[in-house]
Amino acid sequence: MERKIVDSYNVEFGYELIAVLPYAYYLHRNGLLKETISGFDTGSFYYFSPKHTINPKQRHWDNYKKALIESGIPNIKIHTPYLNTTEWLPPKLKDKYFIAGYRLGKNVVVISNKRNIEWGEEPINTFSIDDLKQIFDIFKNYTIVYNDTSLLINNDTYDDTVGQLGIPGIRDFLNCYSNIVTVDHLCKHWGLTYNKMQLMLYPHVDLFISMQGGSSIFASYYGTKNIIFAKEGRELECGSYNNWYHLLGGSKIIHVDSVNKLLYECKKECC
Repeated sequence: MERKIVDSYNVEFGYELIAVLPYAYYLHRNGLLKETISGFDTGSFYYFSPKHTINPKQRHWDNYKKALIESGIPNIKIHTPYLNTTEWLPPKLKDKYFIAGYRLGKNVVVISNKRNIEWGEEPINTFSIDDLKQIFDIFKNYTIVYNDTSLLINNDTYDDTVGQLGIPGIRDFLNCYSNIVTVDHLCKHWGLTYNKMQLMLYPHVDLFISMQGGSSIFASYYGTKNIIFAKEGRELECGSYNNWYHLLGGSKIIHVDSVNKLLYECKKECC
C-alpha cells in the first residue's frame, strides 16, 4: 500500500492534536506514513515522522476544510459526540519525553489561561486576576506553572488568529508569588521552544487546570487529572469532554463551567 503524506494545512492547534497527530501516528505504526507537514514549532510532536516539513503560514480554524478534502484526515470535524478510532492512535507523548531532570518540584500544577476574542465576541472562557488569586491561594504549597501564550515574546506565532488580548497587569501580579513560574521563563531557562518546553514539562505534572481550547486537549494526553474550565464552546454541545477526551491519554477529565465549581474541585485536590 502506498505511503501517505499527512498535511495539517495549519488547522487550529486543538484540531491538530485531536485529529491530525493521532492519524499520522496511526499511519506510522502501520508503516504507511511518508511525510508530515504542519505549522511552526510542531516538529517535536511528529518525532516519529520520516520527514516533517514546517509550513510557515499562520494557523486558522477554517483550514480544517482543506485538511479534510486534501488529506482526508478522519475526525477533523472535531465537534462530535464520538470519535472514529479506526485510523486513530494518539502518540504516547509522556513516555517519549519523560526525563527526570525536568521535574520542578514535589507537587506541580499547570494553570492555563487565555484572554482573546471568542467567536467574534468578547472573552468568555478566561480567568481574571481575581479568579487567579483564589486559585493560587489554594495551591500555595504547590509549584505553579502559569501557562498563557500572551506572555511569550513571539506569541503571535502561536496565535490561531483569534485575537489575543492578554490579561492586564498580569506580570506584576505574578511577581507577588514565589511559587509561580511562567512559561516564558521556562522556555528561556531550558533553552527550548514553547511547544518543546511543554512536552518536556508535562510528563512531570501532578494536576492540570486547563482552559477551553488547545490547552485542555494538550493536557488530556498525560494520564493525570485535567480540570477543564469551559463556560461556553461547541464541546459542551456534543459532550466531548465526557465522551472521549480521556481517550487522548487516559486522563481523568473533570469539566466545570464556573469559577466556584473550579475552586471546589481545586480544594478537593489539596485536602
